Amino acid sequence: MSNIVRGGKQQSELGSEKRSRRTLGVPVCPRHEEFPTRLEYFGTRDIVAERGIAVHELGDTPIPDIVERRGWHTFVGTPPMYCRRVVEEFYASMVPEYFHQHGVVMVRGVEVHMTADDINRYYNTELPEDPELVGKDLFEL
Repeated sequence: MSNIVRGGKQQSELGSEKRSRRTLGVPVCPRHEEFPTRLEYFGTRDIVAERGIAVHELGDTPIPDIVERRGWHTFVGTPPMYCRRVVEEFYASMVPEYFHQHGVVMVRGVEVHMTADDINRYYNTELPEDPELVGKDLFEL
């Protein structure tokens, strides 16, 4: 099993930035009290790896133009490799109530932030400024 995670440097930098916020009164992320049982459970589950989108195969559609205009190449590209054990630990550690409120999970002593803003920052994408446009016709944006 490989421990390669491309983009890990960015995750580490984000984690370091977030950890320094603890001194400013940000609540410390708890680990699920049933972690060992949950880790065993998630270890038996299948992981469906994300796949990229072959934008070049969609040449007869407006999608390649949308990807280009919005700069979504990283977002639609083939995702980096992942470490199965870290994925299992992420879900086993998650305290659902805390995650839904703060968007944070503690994995191996590092806070992993997964809010919409964090994901958009990672992919260098933006949500439309106007909430009315979220989910609207992408061809017109």
